[in-house]
Amino acid sequence: GLASLIETACIKAGKIEVGDIVFGLAPRINAVGRLGSALRAVKLLTTRDRSFSREVAGVLEDENRRRKDIDNTTLEEAVSEIEHTMNPFDARSIVLSREGWHPGVIGIVASRLIERYYRPTVMITIENGQGKGSARAIAKFDIYQALKSCSDLLLQFGGHKYAAGLTILAENIPAFRERFEKTCREMIPEEDLVPKIKIESEISLDEITPEVVASLKRFAPFGPKNNRPNFFTRGLEVLDVPRIVGSNHLKFRAGQAGASFEAIGFNLGYYLDRVANHSRPLEMVYAVEENEYNGRKTVQLRIKDLR
Repeated sequence: GLASLIETACIKAGKIEVGDIVFGLAPRINAVGRLGSALRAVKLLTTRDRSFSREVAGVLEDENRRRKDIDNTTLEEAVSEIEHTMNPFDARSIVLSREGWHPGVIGIVASRLIERYYRPTVMITIENGQGKGSARAIAKFDIYQALKSCSDLLLQFGGHKYAAGLTILAENIPAFRERFEKTCREMIPEEDLVPKIKIESEISLDEITPEVVASLKRFAPFGPKNNRPNFFTRGLEVLDVPRIVGSNHLKFRAGQAGASFEAIGFNLGYYLDRVANHSRPLEMVYAVEENEYNGRKTVQLRIKDLR
């Protein structure tokens, strides 16, 4: 079953890295549980029938594509509502509610809104007068304690410091939005509303040599408690036409003093106008990684932030 999943995800067997699992295999397994029954993933991972496993792996692939479509549509609706109804940077929190949002993706969308606005976010989908919500926190903020202060307005809630779920009567959502904002203002100091990125060093692009890339790979596997190091470079030029690829990912070629690399910012498509219309050299924070496509390996800069 796992072999069929690897094949369907177009991952090269025998050279599977952490990124392949995090961005390739895990989302496909996760998608079927978000959009329907997770039993389909269990059957895939426990079967030894090659024909059956390929069939189920195809289902996971289709469901993951559908999940992405629902993600993007919901995100667009959420961003539109925010931009037309509030100034998120004057607020300490974001609470959105609507009928028809898929309960399996609202947590993902809440996380993506935090990437964009950096405010504790609650997404609520309403059905038959009752809301089901997913809450996500920013750093140094305990979302569970914040919900606890609003518990009299909720039917139930649970979770931990960084993420939580809740159910609420639709009629209580306006009062909850007001109370949650008040609680966030009490709990979050102004300085904590600015996201922080740890930077290992300021470097120039010509310092990113094959030897440096090889040395960085020795620190793998990367993940929680062992994050990929971030670097800062100023004076960057955009060497081609910046564009959006995939699901709102920003991509362009960055250059400096004769050295250049492809740069990609996942879910950073909203930076497109800023990069396309830049009149001065860019400053960028990024991680250095290898990208393999059609059997060819290249060095790629994964954008974390830019200005």
